[in-house]
Amino acid sequence: MISVPDYFGSLVFDDRAMKAKLPFGVYDSLRKTIDEGAGLNTDVANAVADAMTDSIKKIDPTLHITVEPFYEGNKYYATTYQDFTDLRLVFTVPKSM
Repeated sequence: MISVPDYFGSLVFDDRAMKAKLPFGVYDSLRKTIDEGAGLNTDVANAVADAMTDSIKKIDPTLHITVEPFYEGNKYYATTYQDFTDLRLVFTVPKSM
């Protein structure tokens, strides 16, 4: 059985994971954005999204992540999507029709 301190935060894309998975130039630019409030380049956001998607696909292959700008580029949010490849969706007409 896994203890809570060993499991808690183990799937977080923190600074340690970013440094290990991102190229140095991307990591350096991202740190400047976080520490100094510098603007975030679209290429950096896409590289972060790709690295996050690669790390989450090891856990669940149906998940992918996109990083999108909000508030005219002042904030960026990572959004997780789940792909459903099974097309056997069931639909019936309601009884009231």
